[in-house]
This record gives sequence, structure tokens and C-alpha cells, in this order.
Amino acid sequence: MSNHENDDESLAKTWLYSQGYSSVERAKKDPPDYVVDSDFAVEVRRLNQRIEIDGRIKGEENSRIPLRQTIKGTLAKIGPSGGERDWVVNCEYDFTRALPSKKVVESQIREAISLLTWPYNTNTINQLNAKYLNYDKHADELDLLNHPHLCLRCGICLELHETSMPSPGFSLWNVSGREGIGVAHELINSIQHYVTEKSTKIRKGNRITAYKEWWLLLVDHVCHMPISILEESELQALLESIQDRDFWSRIVIISSNNIDWSYEL
Repeated sequence: MSNHENDDESLAKTWLYSQGYSSVERAKKDPPDYVVDSDFAVEVRRLNQRIEIDGRIKGEENSRIPLRQTIKGTLAKIGPSGGERDWVVNCEYDFTRALPSKKVVESQIREAISLLTWPYNTNTINQLNAKYLNYDKHADELDLLNHPHLCLRCGICLELHETSMPSPGFSLWNVSGREGIGVAHELINSIQHYVTEKSTKIRKGNRITAYKEWWLLLVDHVCHMPISILEESELQALLESIQDRDFWSRIVIISSNNIDWSYEL
């Protein structure tokens, strides 16, 4: 096993120290990734979206990250909103299509959101939806008048929800495929997949009894906000998805954006 830590492992190690553990060491034999206080084995796994394209599974790194980086960077440059409140932005895109160029994405997002950088009201939201909403594509969504749903010419759809978070501006929450993958649904699928993957690996190496407990730390690259903001029914579905914990004593989701946003299942 290489002693070199990847970004997710480094973040997980930082989180463990933040929980008050005094010793977090790389294991001499893989698995696990780390040993905490000599007794607790810790495995780290990136939790990301998995989408099917032309019969093949691709990770978020290959399919979504370039678009996410472009949108996130563009929103950061736009500045505060005219209502001095925070807008959370969801993005949908058909990833079976080629990605539009960075320049096109930036210019079309700036044009669409520009009205919200000035003082706005309900009429402003109606104007945005009248200009950008694709009624054929989103005819079954009945609450659209409450928030902007912007279908850009490049194929990106942006859904904006106003919140009362402390720093006014525009922040990206989720980037999903054309089917509008729900965050909770995607988390459940990924958690189940990676719990099985890690359990199989450890059993194959006959390593379960080598430590007092096994912990699985999942570094979240799916939900880019705290897991706790999900609906109660969604949180319950997350817990029910791993009722059979096998030999795992702890399963913790750690946000890739903020280690304070951890959520223990």
C-alpha cells in the first residue's frame, strides 16, 4: 500500500482528529486505510454519483466535474444577489451529449441570472420563467412560479431556490443528469454499492477479526450541502438503506466541502 494520501483520505484523517482521537496512523497492511487508537480500523471511500452512459458506468469525475467547476466558478464571479439572500442552484444536463464550451456556459448563466443581481420581486421571477422555462420539458412541475427554472440554450437547466443563509449570493448544490436524479436517491445507491464493495474486499483478505471495530468513512461528492438539510423522509430512507450494516460499527458521511457537515448513519 502506498503511504501517499489522496485528498479524500487526508480529509477523513482531518475529520478523525477533529473528533478528538489522538492517534490516526496509516495501516501497515491494506485494508484498512487507517488505524485509530490502535483498535479501530478505518476505510475511506469517495461517495460520488454513478451514471449509465451507452451501457457503461462512469464516475462523476469523468462526467460532471468539468461542468460543475465551470458553473461553480461562474456563480462565484456573479456576486451577491439583489435581494441580499442566498440562492441555491441545482443543475440538470443530459450527459449523453457533449458538454458545451466553458465560454458558452459562463455567458449564458450570466445573462440568465443578471436580473437577480438587482433588487427583485415576484414579477422578476415571473419574467425569468416566461423567458427561460421550457414548459414542454417541465409541464408537470406545478410550483414553478415560486422560483426560477432556467432552461438555457446550451441545454443546461438551472433551478434556483432562495434561502436565508448568511452570505448573499449564488451557490451550486447539485449537478445531475437529464432525469433529475434526486440527491437522496443517489446517495442511497452509492452508499449501498460502496458498503458492499468494501465488505467484499475485507472479507476476501480475512481481515475482519484483526481489529476491535471497523469504521467506513464516505467522503461525499454528491450532496454539496449538509446532509441534514434533506427532508425527514429522505433521511429516514438513508438510514433504512443500510439496516444491514454487516460488520461495520460506524458509517459516517463526511462532506467534501466542510468537515463540520459530517452525518453519522
